[in-house]
Amino acid sequence: MNTEVDNGEGGRTLLVLAAGLGKRFGGLKQIAGVGPSGEAIMEYSLYDARRVGFGRVVFVIRPEMEADFRKVILSRVRAVMGTAVVLQRIEDVPVRGGVGGEREKPWGTGHAVWAARKAVRGPFGVINADDFYGPRSFDVLADLLTATHAGRRAYGMVCFRLGQTLSEWGPVARGICRTTAEGHLVAIREYTAIRREGGKIVGRNPSGAVEILEPDLPVSMNMWAFEPRIFLQLGGLFREFLQRGPGPEDEFFLSESLNRLVGEGRAWVQVRESPERWCGITHPGDVEHARTCIVRLVERGTYPDSLYRPKGAPLRSSPD
Repeated sequence: MNTEVDNGEGGRTLLVLAAGLGKRFGGLKQIAGVGPSGEAIMEYSLYDARRVGFGRVVFVIRPEMEADFRKVILSRVRAVMGTAVVLQRIEDVPVRGGVGGEREKPWGTGHAVWAARKAVRGPFGVINADDFYGPRSFDVLADLLTATHAGRRAYGMVCFRLGQTLSEWGPVARGICRTTAEGHLVAIREYTAIRREGGKIVGRNPSGAVEILEPDLPVSMNMWAFEPRIFLQLGGLFREFLQRGPGPEDEFFLSESLNRLVGEGRAWVQVRESPERWCGITHPGDVEHARTCIVRLVERGTYPDSLYRPKGAPLRSSPD
């Protein structure tokens, strides 16, 4: 079994992608404490998610991090939300006989979402565990999820401006989006090594060429609104990915999957911009910056000093 359901559910479901290796960080960045009481970034996201009606969270993690994750994160979160844990296993593939061999690296964000296919029922949101999106981003996500459910054939994505998503401690990778005037997604291109250089923002396009990038470009930070049909679509694309014989470092990215689905007319994605400034953990130096961001928000009253009482009870009751 890849999925373990821990307790009850209620309200909307949020899928949290927390299985990344964190090679540039050098450890389990997903559970690094940034709050005054040691809370991880994802716990602030869950606090914001609860406020807009998310009552259940599904975590996708690697098997080897399960013990630490349960001790540090799940022990607190399960007191305030319905929870489920999905183990992203390399051998969990949609082909007979299995593949992967000696592979150690997870298959990527597209596979992480697909791995949760048995744990999610109904429309759901997706976020990264190590990205701080800000409370207003979840307002946008909730609106998109309502529209997605009403449209049935539609998905949604919360985008950010590139210049508000950079790290001062090293380069980052971002999915740069192209949209119509009405806010419909046309394409996503994955750029790497994005950084500030000489007063400008530069990055490598999918072909490896360096480009100067405008700070107002919309980018994906893996904040999505989906219908369950995405699982069937991802399963088909992942099967094709495996049939091409991927190398040990190749990944099945969620952004590239949506790029193809949109390009082939099999998905329609409404894109709405968040007014928030991103804060997250990619490099070790990002941790202190994230702590500073959280402290400022606590001082402004956006968040309480502690998201939990000593025994795990919520400071504020969950939304009805």
